[in-house]
Amino acid sequence: MGGQNIAGTGTQAVPLLHQSYKNPNFAGNLLNSDNILDYFCDPANIFYDQSSCNQQVKMQNLNRPLNECLQSMNGIQYTLVGANPPLFVIMKQRRNSPTNVTPLCYYYIVNGTVYQCPDLYTFIQSKLIGVVHPLRQALETARQFKEEEESPSSARSTFYQRTRTAFIIQDLFKKFPLPEDVVSCCHFWSYLKCLNVSFLPHFFLLNYLLKLNLVCLAHLYNFYVTL
Repeated sequence: MGGQNIAGTGTQAVPLLHQSYKNPNFAGNLLNSDNILDYFCDPANIFYDQSSCNQQVKMQNLNRPLNECLQSMNGIQYTLVGANPPLFVIMKQRRNSPTNVTPLCYYYIVNGTVYQCPDLYTFIQSKLIGVVHPLRQALETARQFKEEEESPSSARSTFYQRTRTAFIIQDLFKKFPLPEDVVSCCHFWSYLKCLNVSFLPHFFLLNYLLKLNLVCLAHLYNFYVTL
């Protein structure tokens, strides 16, 4: 049986959701649909309201069936709504009229132990709290991984591309020889590169080649870049 708050001790009462009740004088394997309400409606049960209609019927010792008596009374009542031994479900309700009731709470009994079913708000809150902690750990782990800074020179091409390009261009020039004036121009730019003359940007070279109206313009530009 769950602990209860004793007046004057200054201790905080334990929520009913965190408590349970079991009658040690009653064997759990003997519970069935006929005696489960008598087991639940025990004055020692912390979930049982002794001002309920069930308690009034018990004290009056009426010979009529319990459900028939409860239908003619208004107030707090306990009824059996599910039975699948060893599991039983009991509903706490407020009867407003013979045909109208308002559910207040549910209790389930497993092997003779009574528990209170959590309400929807408490259930969702518990699930969200259980999700927040792993999510926070995942975010903290992801924050530790920094994105690697990519080198611009290494990102533009691979080692295979850099080594094979020269052979491809050489093979291309062997198959398609350049005119004499283009070869002279290439020698001229090779001479400038040897002199470390880098003040002429690429577009000046392209502008000059366009004036020459060369067919191999693209090939010449690739030749200049690889120098």
